Amino acid sequence: MAALIDSLGNLDHAVRRKFKKVFAQLGDDYIVRTPAQPNIQVADLLIEGPNRHWLLLGLHSSEHSSHHLNKYRSLSLVLKRAHNTFLRYLAISEPADLVLDVQDKTLPHLLVVEFDDFLARGAALIQHHCHGLTDNTHKWLKKHIFPETNINAEFSTRRDTIERNNGAQLQEFFLDYDQEKATKLDIIGEDSTNKHQETQLHSVRLINGVAGCGKTLILINRAILYCKHFPKRKVLLLIHNKPITRDIEYKFRHHLGGIPANLTIKTFHAFALSQKNRVSARVKPLFGEKTLLPFKQQILGNHNSLRNKLNLSDAKLWSEIEYINEHLIENSQHYLSIERQGRGFSLKKTQRQAVWKLYEQAMKLMADRDGYLPSLYIRELCFMDPNDSKLDNFDHILLDEAQFFYPSWLQLALKSLRTDGQLFMCADPNQGFLKTRMSWKSIGLNVRGRTQMLNYSYRTTYEILRAANALLEELDTDNEDFIKPQLVNMQRGSKPRVIYSDTLQDELKRFLNELKQIVELATFPLHHIMVLCGDDIGN
Repeated sequence: MAALIDSLGNLDHAVRRKFKKVFAQLGDDYIVRTPAQPNIQVADLLIEGPNRHWLLLGLHSSEHSSHHLNKYRSLSLVLKRAHNTFLRYLAISEPADLVLDVQDKTLPHLLVVEFDDFLARGAALIQHHCHGLTDNTHKWLKKHIFPETNINAEFSTRRDTIERNNGAQLQEFFLDYDQEKATKLDIIGEDSTNKHQETQLHSVRLINGVAGCGKTLILINRAILYCKHFPKRKVLLLIHNKPITRDIEYKFRHHLGGIPANLTIKTFHAFALSQKNRVSARVKPLFGEKTLLPFKQQILGNHNSLRNKLNLSDAKLWSEIEYINEHLIENSQHYLSIERQGRGFSLKKTQRQAVWKLYEQAMKLMADRDGYLPSLYIRELCFMDPNDSKLDNFDHILLDEAQFFYPSWLQLALKSLRTDGQLFMCADPNQGFLKTRMSWKSIGLNVRGRTQMLNYSYRTTYEILRAANALLEELDTDNEDFIKPQLVNMQRGSKPRVIYSDTLQDELKRFLNELKQIVELATFPLHHIMVLCGDDIGN
């Protein structure tokens, strides 16, 4: 059965259903695509067969026989002059509409077939008329007809696939089938069909993938495609940290021709602050430990009688205060009854009552224009009456690393969508808050039947991923969202080494000696080394 990149949404529903029956008769090494960008839509469908074989396919009537054929004529001239080759075009038409000039000398590879004939023997016709291209022509065709699948060489980690030749040309990279399908979900044909068929108010899509599977690439290419396809719609790309945001902005400006006019790229906190400033006077957010320290001393100091009633560390108490905001706990009754899924420590009823009083005290202290706790104003924005909302609204919101988004963050993103908008999330369930046994459903997102899995990593080696996967499985065997990576055909490398020590002190001493030796031998520069450690290590 041929793989369909999209749902053939540009075709009439009845025609679509019949065409799918034809494509089901092809082998699974055939791929059917709809050109996504109207200005280069050379045919209704392009079929890619095995060994770089291609065929153009168009549904024709007397009303629109010339549009695609004019573009096909131009494409044929380029293929002949620049590549010394051709592509066949299979034009499907009802008998009464057979107005195509099959004798046109400028279209020697145009083939006309009646609609019923195509339904009867379409698979055989496709297999017979697909024409093979050289590797360079194949890549040229994909880059120019499906530019949304092209990966800038600066973005790629697929170094092992670079061809060795002396030609003065850059290697071309393309999204694989699963990446391309995810990029185009719900875009092609959306404007001619009912946008969202689910019962919930907004449409939600989730791409679950292992590290290195191309989730950020999908978001970048999808943002570009969506902005071109719907230039009047507002698009927002939200990222959870500054370095990745700056990197994506740099790629847009220096490699992708600039950020589209209808696309906004922000960290979540920059976005939340801008929403807060829209609905009230400008506030100064309390970010960073140094800024928060005076407030923590007031709230958690020994002079505070409420704090002295709680036999909990300052770190646990502060995390509980943030937890109440981040999980949108409405009031004390809600807090007393809520399940503490993934919190790591339990609290008795009397302790929760005391924590809630401490929480109320803290929020009064940190709700000032000159010092506002971010988790608090995010919570307040989520609880705003939609009828009174002055929030900036978007048609399409994309989230990178959504597993790191708290429930309040996700709720604010949903609240910032227009009524018929879509939330498109990329996440790695093997990390982030999903490890705490939370689920998308538990935080109000229905992704059942709306999730695509990506399990092949381009970023690492077989040995590293196999070892990491074994460790993750041992630590979290009950996680139903856990993704097992596909290890077949991965790049090979050295096995990672695990060094065990008897005590923490021995471990630190061994680590420092290893680090010193690496730097002294100039094996790696210091700025190429990352150190990961648990909270119990300290500074």
